[in-house]
Amino acid sequence: MSQYDETPAEQPVKQVLAQWLTANSADPSVPWPVEGLAAWRLHPVEEWFLAEPPGGVNRLFLVSGQLVYSFAPSNESVEDALRAARELVPDGAR
Repeated sequence: MSQYDETPAEQPVKQVLAQWLTANSADPSVPWPVEGLAAWRLHPVEEWFLAEPPGGVNRLFLVSGQLVYSFAPSNESVEDALRAARELVPDGAR
């Protein structure tokens, strides 16, 4: 699969991530385009998608539904990040 081919499940994940990146950027008035995530790799991890930006930066993102959890893999393992991300899920949605 090339960097521009994505599964049907990935498009909504990228849309949520683009919205989150826009809201959490230095200038939220400038939207982060979904197309800007074309080279990002997505990996299913249990009920989440792990989003990995290109270039080996020290920042990964877990995305599930409308939730995004950002973490630095040098400080937090994927397993620890999953535990922390699950705490963001409202009680009624678990």
